[in-house]
Amino acid sequence: SHTDVTCYGDADGKLTIDSFSGTGTPTFYLKTGAGAFVVTTKAAIEAASYGPNTYVIKVAYPDGNNPPGSGVCEKMETVIINEGPVCTTALCTYTQGAYGNSGGKYCDGTVGGISTTNLIAQALTNAGGSITIGKFGQSVVMNSGDEDCIINVMPGGGKASELPTGNIGICSLTSPYLKNGRINNILLSQTIAMALNINITSPSDLGGLILQAGTLATAKPAGGCGTDIPQTRVCGHYEGDIWVPTVNEYTYRTLSAAVINSINGDKTVAGLLDLANRALANVDGIKNSEGGASLSDIAGAVGSINEVFDECAIFIGWDVSKCSPKTEDSSSTSKIELAGFTASPVPFEDQLTIKYDFDYRSDVKIEVFNVQGNKVLSKADTNSYLGKEVRLNVNVNRGQEQVFVIKLTTNRGSSTKKVMSSR
Repeated sequence: SHTDVTCYGDADGKLTIDSFSGTGTPTFYLKTGAGAFVVTTKAAIEAASYGPNTYVIKVAYPDGNNPPGSGVCEKMETVIINEGPVCTTALCTYTQGAYGNSGGKYCDGTVGGISTTNLIAQALTNAGGSITIGKFGQSVVMNSGDEDCIINVMPGGGKASELPTGNIGICSLTSPYLKNGRINNILLSQTIAMALNINITSPSDLGGLILQAGTLATAKPAGGCGTDIPQTRVCGHYEGDIWVPTVNEYTYRTLSAAVINSINGDKTVAGLLDLANRALANVDGIKNSEGGASLSDIAGAVGSINEVFDECAIFIGWDVSKCSPKTEDSSSTSKIELAGFTASPVPFEDQLTIKYDFDYRSDVKIEVFNVQGNKVLSKADTNSYLGKEVRLNVNVNRGQEQVFVIKLTTNRGSSTKKVMSSR
């Protein structure tokens, strides 16, 4: 038997060998996906945790349980551990700009709000009182009590780059760390924001989020700060001939394969933070990159996580399709203008035919204006329908081409067209 993964992205599925029998000592094998069988034990199989995949468990007994010469007695069972549902827990991040706003008041995942100073203090306390950005030897250190210093130097900008050699407290930053009083290294400022974001809660909810190459989608909480129910997205659509715009579209951010592949160990937000810290300290010794990813790409990925859960949001999934924009040429979509019509013939002599292109009942007013803007004709119709033709007798000057503007108004809108008379 088995237990499926609890939540999307987790790897906490379980395999259980309920029964087996035979003579002699059995050998246990486990095959994962398209891989090969690996010798293991019953205890090891049941103690391990598994991600969504197909697993084959094989139990083999030695020769003696079958007629002589027939080899071993084997029994195999295939088990599929399914992906878990999206567990709607709000994750809270803030951008580097928010951490530089001394007057801010933010959601921290609880009902209510928290000031910028107290939010930073909470994160530092949850981290044990100190957070090191970079690695020892090339680092910036933030300690409890440094809240005002952090606010003063955020947000940052400038080129993503490695830190200078040395360990420095954030309250002691000067050039080249700063420019005009703000951090002059976008990778440094984004990493500071992520380190604080990861420590908003203890234990960290954000740090364990599993990442992959692709586009991440999040939704805002339906009940506001501290709630875990995502807003319901309704994609734009036509209701009859009326376009209803998209409501509560998700927030999207894309992470590159180069960045994900450069994360050591688990591909999580905590792993991404470690990559950013290694990049700032130039751990691999290669300038302007770390583990094969450029510093600018790493800074972009860190910034994307800081932004996609900004002010608390709920993970929806990876590579979720965006709502389609309004289209005018879809075969399944009404193309009718709200008050559409055609006018013929053009040019006309003294009689013009108006044909309705809208498919609804409405009182209609048809007005004709000359190029000076003077109304030369007005006609009302209380019995409109799609395809109806209305004839207008327009006084024109013979021997002279004239331009007229036709305006048609219904209870849903209006439209205009220019027409020309013949000589």
